[in-house]
Amino acid sequence: MTDVYHEVMRTIWDHNLHFGLWTSEEDESPNRVAAERMTALHIEKLGARHGWRVLDVGRRVGTSAFRLAEASHADDRVGVGVR
Repeated sequence: MTDVYHEVMRTIWDHNLHFGLWTSEEDESPNRVAAERMTALHIEKLGARHGWRVLDVGRRVGTSAFRLAEASHADDRVGVGVR
């Protein structure tokens, strides 16, 4: 059942299970683009700085954590996958 659920969610959410940010009611961006936009906004609001350490605890490959690590030029990157 879990595999079916994940496949349905991947199909609906364009391989990104994060929430998205649409800029207006007319914005017809796909979920992937809207999710990337939301991630960029979070990183900006977080104020990522050089030397930060990044820990990603999640269920996927850690795309958001990689983007945060790039923005902060993180020296340490650790990812933990939870199933």
